[in-house]
Amino acid sequence: MLTTVWEAQAAKGETYKIQGWDERRASMNRYISMPQRKLLVVGVLAVGFLLSLAANNVSAQTYTDLHSFNCATEGCYPYYPAILAQGRDGNLYGTSWWGGTALYGAVFRVTPSGTLTTLSNLDCTGSAGCWAYGGLSLGTDGNLYGANYEGGQYGYGTIFKTTPSGTLTVLHQFDGIAPDWGSPWAPPVQGKDGNYYGIAAIVAYKITAAGKFSVISNLIPAAVSAPLI
Repeated sequence: MLTTVWEAQAAKGETYKIQGWDERRASMNRYISMPQRKLLVVGVLAVGFLLSLAANNVSAQTYTDLHSFNCATEGCYPYYPAILAQGRDGNLYGTSWWGGTALYGAVFRVTPSGTLTTLSNLDCTGSAGCWAYGGLSLGTDGNLYGANYEGGQYGYGTIFKTTPSGTLTVLHQFDGIAPDWGSPWAPPVQGKDGNYYGIAAIVAYKITAAGKFSVISNLIPAAVSAPLI
């Protein structure tokens, strides 16, 4: 299974959305809505390495490994949806759900050439939470926003933000009971109003950059794991 950045930019500046991917085979087959132009796509393979994918057309594609993860020191196994967010500095930011110094994943930064830096090691015994399955989203403030599936003060996950240099701040602690429940899978995504929106268990929530949390719906299917984009 290959998880990709949701949008990619062609040589002349046009942006194209990736419509889906083939989970049934290990090949790099892609379903992309685009004319036949060179396209750069950056993504994460579930087996644990970063790649860049250059495509001149849908049927002929090649990729280059950018980085192979070291489970012991960097974290590993980026998981679905494992969104990579490009920061204002041009680097890519993401999460791994396993490995690192505490074995509960990490937040990382990687350059387009493949140099990876671990920004935070996640730990289920700490207040920040752990198992950040979904990757990160970029806010207009330049910070990266994410969610931990478990851990934190009550054990039901957290919402957090991190600066590009790695200062991590917990915005919300899920307690596992109504109304906010817990165990968020994907990172919150910023809306036009400046607030961030996401899903945790059966609820959709809104949270500010300062951490003010509110539930906006409790009718979300429990199996939803994709971000609200």
